[in-house]
Amino acid sequence: MLLIALTMALVAALVFAALFYFNVHFAATTPASVRFSGIDNVIELPPPDLIDPLVKRMLLPATGVLGLMALPQGAANWEPLSLFLNPTHFNLRDPQFGLDLGFYIFRLPALQIFYQSLMFALALTTIATAAVYLVYRGIAYSPRGLFITDRAKSHLLILLAAILVVKAGGYYLDAFELLYSPRGVAFGASYADINATLPALRVLLFLALLAALLCLVQAFREGYRYVLLGIACLAGVHLVGLNAYPALLQRFRVAPNEAVAERPFIERIRQHLRTFLSLSETALEEELWNVYFDTEGADLIPAPVLEIPQKRGRLLLSKEALEARMTPVFGYKGSS
Repeated sequence: MLLIALTMALVAALVFAALFYFNVHFAATTPASVRFSGIDNVIELPPPDLIDPLVKRMLLPATGVLGLMALPQGAANWEPLSLFLNPTHFNLRDPQFGLDLGFYIFRLPALQIFYQSLMFALALTTIATAAVYLVYRGIAYSPRGLFITDRAKSHLLILLAAILVVKAGGYYLDAFELLYSPRGVAFGASYADINATLPALRVLLFLALLAALLCLVQAFREGYRYVLLGIACLAGVHLVGLNAYPALLQRFRVAPNEAVAERPFIERIRQHLRTFLSLSETALEEELWNVYFDTEGADLIPAPVLEIPQKRGRLLLSKEALEARMTPVFGYKGSS
């Protein structure tokens, strides 16, 4: 355990420090010939010749401090890494993606941590790199507008492309998180999640990769038309596909006839209950199973009954619980 924690800490610190150092150092070695020395910069900054010795002197210590800050974060995530490296198969597959349930327990948490850490490291590195280009006059803002040297533009667009590629991976992982969605009448993927959010995530994954490609193309072409088009499309689909459309579908398609719309997803819960409880189909029909909603540590509270036309099974729902976003949990009782 200690060895894994130390290894995680060192790897996280070294990767973060290396990514930060080499990008900032590259920006800080910008030749004077590619600076906008003749442009009247609206942002008043000290001369590059005065800043250069300070940046060169402080870069390595600053990188070391950032690496040290990454150590505890890396060490804290030793358990997900250990699970990732030692997965167990349950021989049970989720009904939506067909993956073994072990993926959600052993692999997905570590992949989410890796994604979030890499996004943070790339974002911080990009901001620091842009700041260095600004003080070295690789970026200048004059009364005539914003000016960026070709070197600074290419470097920053390559970093932006890397961020977008990682973001595409985030959209891919978000699809699996839908199985933990609290949107529907029962815990798990609901009608709106599968018919609105999931298709939007697939489109966003493609658009993020396309925007990354456009960034690389734009790095070697004049202007910013391609990159602005790619990011605008990605942002627009993100807002509509992950927010507006699922909410509208839930309100106007699902809510008026919730029992019918959510029936296939309720049936998934029923089947999994049967599997986990090791009950035969006949035995399950002779039992009464309910879904309860929990309120911040309170006891399980049975909600008003909504009859579901599936033999003797019934689902207990609560509109108040749904509106309050309470966490749904599964309860099981014998026949009454």
